[in-house]
Amino acid sequence: MMLRLAPVTENALLLVTPSMIDSGDAAGILEICSREGEILVTLTFANPSALEPSDGKIEFAPIAPAMATASGRAETGRIRNSDGMLIAECDVGSRESGAMIRLNETELTVGTPVAIREFKLATS
Repeated sequence: MMLRLAPVTENALLLVTPSMIDSGDAAGILEICSREGEILVTLTFANPSALEPSDGKIEFAPIAPAMATASGRAETGRIRNSDGMLIAECDVGSRESGAMIRLNETELTVGTPVAIREFKLATS
């Protein structure tokens, strides 16, 4: 079974995630967590969170850097709107990993600056 989407449909589908991130009263957040679920750092999306999709890809606006508030190994990411509604969960790994979110350093300590250089979604 196969489904091939037209580019206009791919782009429309990609708009769903940022519209959900932006659905709260303020900017959405990205929580970087340990395997146990402890929040190590919370980063804030721009508002609006993403640029317009093109060619089946959407790039998010720059995400503000933040300081780690707990120590541990970053393994999971949770994306929430500002009201706390969970939008998505993803893996976090090193730059060399195939994780959705790749950090220069996954061992975070309190006070360590954390920045996401780019964040993109694609339909293929």
